[in-house]
Amino acid sequence: MVNSGLILGKYQVIRELGRGGMGQIYLVRDINMGTFWALKVVLKDPRNSVNYYAEFNILRRLNHPSIVKMFNFFEDQNYIYIIEEFVDGINLEQYLRQVRRLPELVIVSIARQICNVLLYLHSQRPNPIVYRDMKPANIMLMRDGRIKIVDFGIAREYKQYARNDTMLGGTRGYAAPEQYGNAQTDVRADIYSLGVTMYHMASGLGPNDPPYEILPVRQFDPNFSEGLEEIIFRCTRLNPDNRYQDIRQVLQALSDIERQRYRRGKGSGLKTALWVLFLTAILGVLFFGFWQYKDNITEMISNIIGTISGT
Repeated sequence: MVNSGLILGKYQVIRELGRGGMGQIYLVRDINMGTFWALKVVLKDPRNSVNYYAEFNILRRLNHPSIVKMFNFFEDQNYIYIIEEFVDGINLEQYLRQVRRLPELVIVSIARQICNVLLYLHSQRPNPIVYRDMKPANIMLMRDGRIKIVDFGIAREYKQYARNDTMLGGTRGYAAPEQYGNAQTDVRADIYSLGVTMYHMASGLGPNDPPYEILPVRQFDPNFSEGLEEIIFRCTRLNPDNRYQDIRQVLQALSDIERQRYRRGKGSGLKTALWVLFLTAILGVLFFGFWQYKDNITEMISNIIGTISGT
């Protein structure tokens, strides 16, 4: 779609970062400023239901360290061009393909960061923003252990008196069932998707992998706590009324897991420091090639987990 020449007269294409059904993303350099950006190029297609104008209008109002920043928006007869912050990282879906499953404390750490983003979105005024597309592919992991949430293409404002969503959809399996119905989705849809994402981190299975259902995660690892299993179970209830009703409740439940771990003697300064070292190291190694150091990393993980799990 894009060659190595200049785009819009000022952006030089460095390389392709990714592609999907609706367009491609490139790393580009502003030849005037010398700065690097991510450029999303989308072919105009009347069959494409994503409203990129709405995405731009939402993102330009937001200011959160874990939300990718959108800087400019252009269009011509054939394409839409979106200039975004370049995130130097790997998405969680790619990472899970390499490591399959994550330890509980890493899952809790990532989930808490996601919750803080959702709390920020759900607290927007005058209308909460419902993200509606939480999934590993939209969560970027950076080398320091922080995350960035990308792709707000189907995000929408929750309006109290609206009867239904202006646009249906979401990613099958991760999207809450009500996103395909005839009612307006609310913040509980994001809680459902968060639960499925946590399940993927814990089990190594996406919702579209066999057996195509959310199983108790302690079937995959008996070292997972009952608390983690309960959080995932409650987030992913089909009926929104049976889920957590507010993201603050999920944050509280995640904090309870950490407190219980501390009471069991697994929160000492040394062991906590080892976990922090583990999380930082395993994310950082992504940028040096996981496959090259796979055996060493596996041994390191086993040793650290054994130390932390010991009594």
